[in-house]
Amino acid sequence: MRRRREWFERMQEAYVVLWWVPRGHRPDVSEAIARLTKLRSSGPGPEAFTFAALYPPPDAPASERPGGFADTCPAT
Repeated sequence: MRRRREWFERMQEAYVVLWWVPRGHRPDVSEAIARLTKLRSSGPGPEAFTFAALYPPPDAPASERPGGFADTCPAT
C-alpha cells in the first residue's frame, strides 16, 4: 500500500456517494448512479454526500445531527 501511487491513477471525479435511505427501502443501481451524478454535478448536499461533508438524516432532530471527524467520541 505504501507504493500505491505507483500502481493506481488518482480518480478525478467522485466514485463513492452516500445518502440516507428510508427504512425498508432497498436502493438499486440506477438510484446509486443518479445520486453519484448529482454529487458530481452539484457537489455534496443532503441528497448526495461524502464522508468529508456529512449531512443529517432528513428526520433527525437538531440535537442528533452528526458532527465532523474532529469531534470527540461521546462514549469516552
